[in-house]
Amino acid sequence: PLGNADISEQYLRWLNDEQINRYSERRGKNYTLKDLHNYIDEANTSFNLLQLGIFISQDSSHVGNISLRITNIGARVAEVATLIGETDYWGRGIIVDAAKTLIHFAFQKIKLRKITLGNYSLNRASTFKSKQLGATLEGRFRESAFINGEYVDTLEFGLFPENFYQKFPELLENASRA
Repeated sequence: PLGNADISEQYLRWLNDEQINRYSERRGKNYTLKDLHNYIDEANTSFNLLQLGIFISQDSSHVGNISLRITNIGARVAEVATLIGETDYWGRGIIVDAAKTLIHFAFQKIKLRKITLGNYSLNRASTFKSKQLGATLEGRFRESAFINGEYVDTLEFGLFPENFYQKFPELLENASRA
């Protein structure tokens, strides 16, 4: 989990970077260190949000974040959202690895029955990530967002355990041995 010790000028730079946030709801906003502290404090006391940092194992550098937000507790549904702030790490599969780990945890430990992932149609990398995880496109909300002077579609993907473990059977095999 992210804590106040993980708040840095580097993290703040990610949130205020136009390129990093071009397909995010954060775009166009200006964040401060106080905003980051408030967000981390809220996340760490929230019942329905798990906010985690993504760190590189070789040197423990913080390169991004991933979150799990319960969107419907009765139906046991949650949304996964991701951010790789260090652009040198884009396209290296780190986000798929992090999401795979979090989704496995969500299905096995929290006993969620569905994960959703959403993105703008312009964000081909995010669409690719969702498909790599075994998710299925469930909805296209036509022209529901306005980005760079044009209306674009929002895509909503859904993922059930059977689809996820069909894609990653080794995770279930390892869980049954534990």
